[in-house]
Amino acid sequence: MRRPLGIGVLVLVALVLVLELAAIPVATRIIGSVVSRCVAYDHLEVTSVARPVVPRLLVGRARDVELHATGVVAGDLRLADARLTMQQAYLPWAVGAPDVARADLDLRVDEADLERILRSVVPLGVPVEVELRPDVATLGSSVVPVTLDVEVEVGGDGTVRLRPVRGGELLERLGIGHSFPPGETARVTDLSIEEGALHGALALDVVPGVGTGGGCQEPLGLGAGRAGLAGGA
Repeated sequence: MRRPLGIGVLVLVALVLVLELAAIPVATRIIGSVVSRCVAYDHLEVTSVARPVVPRLLVGRARDVELHATGVVAGDLRLADARLTMQQAYLPWAVGAPDVARADLDLRVDEADLERILRSVVPLGVPVEVELRPDVATLGSSVVPVTLDVEVEVGGDGTVRLRPVRGGELLERLGIGHSFPPGETARVTDLSIEEGALHGALALDVVPGVGTGGGCQEPLGLGAGRAGLAGGA
């Protein structure tokens, strides 16, 4: 009687070990499926997750999760590259109400995507050209003779301020504000202009809801996300 029981335990342990070895690809697929409810993306992978993975996945949780995604579309914003680090991730079948979890997001917005966003909000569809180079963003138009050189700075409370280096007097005359207060659930900790790209870092409070049947029900962007597989633990 003990022998079959011992064999069953060994089989169970072997199964858990096999699942644990395959846990990163499995976690990528599961978390990718959850993320795709909120945003669209070209590629997503779980690059790191605290072990043991399988027991936590069974109860709808994962710890110290790191995600890397490219081509992320959320609303009108496209992120060329995004890396998200979460202390605690909750999946749809998690039992009980999840706690608010801290997360950090590092992102990159390319020059072309930033230019596309500005063109969509400028009145009358006036073409806007954007040039990003270290520390300075130049915004101009060949139709309306306006050129602005802008620097960015982030205050201790997460407020983002655009500081005109050239052409700022026009902003003042038009009464256009150029300070953006931090959000309730996301605070900018760093923002820099580099060659051809805008880099940023945000501290996020992941709002509870996924584990209790809430969360994102409709995607914020168009298209379906496609989860990729991470190649290692």
